Amino acid sequence: MYKKANFETAIADAEEALRKAEEANGKDHLSVSYCLDEIVRLLNSNGVRRLDAVNMEARARAIRIKHNSSALSSVSSEVQEISESIKVATQRHKQSKARRNRLLAIVACVCLAFVGKVMFAPSPSELKAREAFMKTANEINPATMVKNMLDKGKTAAKEVEEANKKHNDEIEKFMQ
Repeated sequence: MYKKANFETAIADAEEALRKAEEANGKDHLSVSYCLDEIVRLLNSNGVRRLDAVNMEARARAIRIKHNSSALSSVSSEVQEISESIKVATQRHKQSKARRNRLLAIVACVCLAFVGKVMFAPSPSELKAREAFMKTANEINPATMVKNMLDKGKTAAKEVEEANKKHNDEIEKFMQ
């Protein structure tokens, strides 16, 4: 009971403040939006007159938008141009990001389709391409590269050893 009486008094006081603000400053003044916000807060906190609360909230928002628009018109044209440029740049960035994400999705789908086709139902040419790819991948693999280098080094060492032996044999023949 006490809470209800307190609420009714608070609503009555807030509505009186709204009436005075409208009389003193006009129906579209920023102080009116503050009074409306207070009434909306009281109504929402008690869960009553929800439609009134929604209408008052919309009216307060409209007053703030109108007030901000008129305040923006007094801002220099240079600041307005900068603000507009920032909006355009932000929009372009979002569009670019969306295009990049779409492109990545397309590339991923194409890759998955290609991998699925090559792995699960390859044609003869795709089998050859897969084998060539795997061979290249193995050649690029660091462990395979080291092994290949060691093999090449061993082969080169054998060739040098054979060339030295042949050269030594020729020298021996020449000395005899």
